[in-house]
Amino acid sequence: MNLFSGTFRSHTTQYACWNGATFSVSTTGNCCMTAPCVLPVIESVVGTNTICVGSTNTFSVAEVAGATAYNWNLPRGWIGTSITNTISTMANSTAGSISVTVNDACGTSTASVKAIRIKVLPTLTITSSNSIICNGQSVLLTASTTATSYTWNTGANHNN
Repeated sequence: MNLFSGTFRSHTTQYACWNGATFSVSTTGNCCMTAPCVLPVIESVVGTNTICVGSTNTFSVAEVAGATAYNWNLPRGWIGTSITNTISTMANSTAGSISVTVNDACGTSTASVKAIRIKVLPTLTITSSNSIICNGQSVLLTASTTATSYTWNTGANHNN
């Protein structure tokens, strides 16, 4: 009589016999079945998509249950590293994409990608009404650029 029927992926049994004893093994249910592994799914990268050169920016994705690591890829020359669902970066003048994948016990997710544009800093030229300025004299400074606003510092609070 065959007590084993059905399909088995792997089964190892060792028998030991003592003085001619007879042993039998039977099983019921799905003892050898395991749940299928499903790769993690990662949501969209959250963060600003247009940034200034030299600025610090934070990007994130929603936490993935069971994640063991997050793998961030930044545009060439950017500074930032993280194995969590959040990364703080410092941008240079290189536009590109920020992407992240997540690892768990089943493997690595497909990447979530965010395109990043870089705001170019304006070129500023300052001209003076006088090339030589003595202590106590006034001078007219003119800035020429494509900037939409200006912040002037007179240096009144400095010792130079």
